[in-house]
Amino acid sequence: MIHVCYALRDEQGTYSKFVGTSIQSLLENTKENVTVHILYDDTLSEKNRNLLRQLICNFNQDVLFYNVDELVPEKIERCWDIPSLKNDRHGVAIYYRLMIPGLFPPHVSRVIYLDADLIIHLDINEMWTMDLEGHPIAAIPEFSSGQREFTLKRFGPVVDGDVDFRDYFNAGVMIMDLDKIRQEEGDLLDRGVDTILERPHYKLNDQDALNYMYRNNFLKLSSRFNRRIDIERRNGNRSHIERDILHYNQRTAKSEMIDAFNRLWFSYYCRTPFCTSEALLNMTDASQRTIQKEKNLWKRIANLSTIRSRGFFVYPKDAEKIVNLIGKSDGDIGLNAEFPNAIENLVENMESRRGEVMFFIYVPETDYPQIRQTLIRHKFKENIDFFDVNGLYAVYKEGYSHVLNM
Repeated sequence: MIHVCYALRDEQGTYSKFVGTSIQSLLENTKENVTVHILYDDTLSEKNRNLLRQLICNFNQDVLFYNVDELVPEKIERCWDIPSLKNDRHGVAIYYRLMIPGLFPPHVSRVIYLDADLIIHLDINEMWTMDLEGHPIAAIPEFSSGQREFTLKRFGPVVDGDVDFRDYFNAGVMIMDLDKIRQEEGDLLDRGVDTILERPHYKLNDQDALNYMYRNNFLKLSSRFNRRIDIERRNGNRSHIERDILHYNQRTAKSEMIDAFNRLWFSYYCRTPFCTSEALLNMTDASQRTIQKEKNLWKRIANLSTIRSRGFFVYPKDAEKIVNLIGKSDGDIGLNAEFPNAIENLVENMESRRGEVMFFIYVPETDYPQIRQTLIRHKFKENIDFFDVNGLYAVYKEGYSHVLNM
């Protein structure tokens, strides 16, 4: 029996469909018997819980639900000791996976933890049968998946002294040897919370805690078991999809069906009980609103471009994409976003020509928030002084939260 686990909080009632789509892909591609363990809280509606149960029963597989609010209220209270959770959009749910060893029955000695934004486009038995070589967990380093060193150091301060950036792993896909973890000193959730409280500069909460706790004691898996769609798109890999686990992180599942990754996600979604005629009609309406928003944004850009110079903040390898999207004019300013002090250079250029130039910024979606925050701190206005090129197409910018989150 293969054991897999998902964890979710669903305040808006729109997140369950992603869990369901991931489970659909998992069960379609796996031949062995599977028990799906679902950690949830009081935000999961009875309707969505029943839809998840129906989906899994359609494959004659087993499902176990764990309401953490009822089963371990003291653990939930413990998580709220972390001040940063009050401003985190994921809230306490990001710590549910650290509760797995204490919540699961003693006879479950191993589990594969999976994030909701995954498509399991392979037989999960490939992972289940792996020898962990004595390690308590196995995971995929971000660096081997294509994440850049400077990005890891900027968004994961844990790598600045505690963990080598080449070993920093993504906690969205993990094999957990529960027997070994249970034998360790102290409860996993308590140790994780203590780690964050002692290191308030950590930004990625439980993922940083897991990296710190297992920095010298985890098995590195191939990147094919956690292939990030944002990086795949950045590298231009859209036409052929391998039999991998695909991670639609950073809102990278969208309604644009020309893209092979989007088509794959929708192909699985359409076979779930969550895909109803009403849901599809809502998505159609949302797409129409997105198109109108896109037209309005382009109109604003066109008006500004007649009175301002244009600047581009982009990685050299992506410059051609920008030219194809926006065009090229004499006098355009080009700044290399890959330089060590690139953001400081951008601010300096914008300050020297304040009100005279508008900058188009094309960087990975994980990098843009810090750039945006820096420019706003210097009194520059988004969509007037600078534009997120990913956001020029609204479906690219809003992904899950707009068209699909309905």
